[in-house]
Amino acid sequence: MPEFAESNPNQIVPRLADQGIYLGSESTMYRILRDLKMNKHRQSSLPAKRHSPDPLIANGPNQLWSWDITYLPSTVRGRFFYLYTDTAKRAA
Repeated sequence: MPEFAESNPNQIVPRLADQGIYLGSESTMYRILRDLKMNKHRQSSLPAKRHSPDPLIANGPNQLWSWDITYLPSTVRGRFFYLYTDTAKRAA
C-alpha cells in the first residue's frame, strides 16, 4: 500500500487496527520485511549517518573528567545499588 511506504511496522499496525484490519504483529511484519530485504531506509531523505565521536585527549591535568553510574545487584531480588564514580580531582 503506497500510503505506508514511508512508515515502519510500529506505525502501520495501529493504523490498520483503527481500520479494523489485522495482518500480523509488529514483530511478524519486521520479520517479513527482513526476509524480503525490505527493512531499510524507505524515505526520500538520506538515512542518518552514524559516526564515532571524536576521541577526547588530555595533555595536562584537569582537562578531561569522566563519570559513570552503574547498577550493582544486591542479595534481594529486584533491588540494586547505584554506584556513582568520577575521576574529578578535588582540591585538598
